Amino acid sequence: MLTQIRDKRDRRHLFHIAGSFFFRGGSVLISFLSVRYAVGILLPQEYGVWLTIYSVASWIFLLDGGLGNGLKNKLTQVIIENNYSKGKKLVSTAYISIGLLMAAILLLVIISSLWIEYGSFFNVELSMYKDTALCFLIVLVCVAVKFIFDLINSVFLAFQKAALVHLVNFLSSLLTYLCLVLFFSFFEDYKLVLFGLIMTGIPLLFYLITNVYFFSTSYKQLKPSFKSFEKKYLSDLLSLGVKFFIIQFSVLIIFSSDNFIITQLFGAEAVTSYNISYKLYSVFTVIWTIILTPYWTAFTEAYHKQEFDWIIKTVKRLEKAWLVLVLGVIIVTLICNYIYLLWLGEKVKVDYKISISMALFIIITTLTNIYVYVINGVGKIKLQLITSAIIGLSNIPLSIFFAKNLGLGVSGVMYATCFCIGVTPIVNYIQYKKIVTKKDIGIWGK
Repeated sequence: MLTQIRDKRDRRHLFHIAGSFFFRGGSVLISFLSVRYAVGILLPQEYGVWLTIYSVASWIFLLDGGLGNGLKNKLTQVIIENNYSKGKKLVSTAYISIGLLMAAILLLVIISSLWIEYGSFFNVELSMYKDTALCFLIVLVCVAVKFIFDLINSVFLAFQKAALVHLVNFLSSLLTYLCLVLFFSFFEDYKLVLFGLIMTGIPLLFYLITNVYFFSTSYKQLKPSFKSFEKKYLSDLLSLGVKFFIIQFSVLIIFSSDNFIITQLFGAEAVTSYNISYKLYSVFTVIWTIILTPYWTAFTEAYHKQEFDWIIKTVKRLEKAWLVLVLGVIIVTLICNYIYLLWLGEKVKVDYKISISMALFIIITTLTNIYVYVINGVGKIKLQLITSAIIGLSNIPLSIFFAKNLGLGVSGVMYATCFCIGVTPIVNYIQYKKIVTKKDIGIWGK
């Protein structure tokens, strides 16, 4: 019977991984087309400003207190127990809490805009001050509101329906790209503002529709409501969520601060080449995320059922898959200049040193994530919290030091990140081994 359950779990994961590859592959293709289109309609400085604005607006994701990940883990547990009444209270509490938090944040930002000059903040030319400020406020509002509706992904993942996450993202990306092409066929003015509105407003609208549909059909029993909000469940979510929050905060500092650092040191135009390289190598991150995503809640389920042999077997398979991924990274790095030329033509030049730093970053993070998904799934993340906080605090000064003082330029920002995260695969592997051998005492088991 136990073997049948495990086989069913493996088959379910393979199904969702296959579906995720199809839909996420479509999203990646659309993303590449969007970049090519954006580079064609926006000036290099405008595109660099857009990337920086979106990065800064994305900092809002660290403000949920880890509720999204906390909901995913806790909801998985109540689904195992078939306790949908508690599940509805968890979902309602998460939605309402984040909704109130986002409303407060947006109010503060809108009020602060009365005396903050965002054009100067983003280091742009005086002629772009007005458009930059307006674009930033629009993007911030759209990102904040969509952040609430993104919680539907935690529900999908709690039910181990990873393919649904990627299907919704694919349809959202497709609709956004079509609107981008349509609107820019008719409008010539306010390109930066219109671009920001389409890129963030259309996904917001689509995720709103997605929430309404699924909470009216498949997940009707979990539909959030004000009367199902319970303060005690907020504490339940935050007990684990706060740890995820600190990790999210550190990760966001590491990755979202890069664009801002580059803008301040080398100007907004330099952000473009950095992000073009990041976009190319993000294909490997996407592939790896597709493979790993279904396993987060599966590891949660297996751990609570004490099925450690399944966890060990699964991790070994993932390690072998990682070696294949590394080979792909090496091949792409050898021919990356030809890929850039085929993709974007002569309009954007990318320093080869940036590509090498991106390749190193992908190799380190993908290996780390194998063990992180086990650790996150079982919820023993205090050690990861500490290491992430140390890395987050050290990344910004080291990025500036590598880029400016060591003379590595834009690539130095990513080399600094690689330097900071270099120890994480070792630490996370040791903790993983202690968990599956039931030797996770002290800091290793918290």
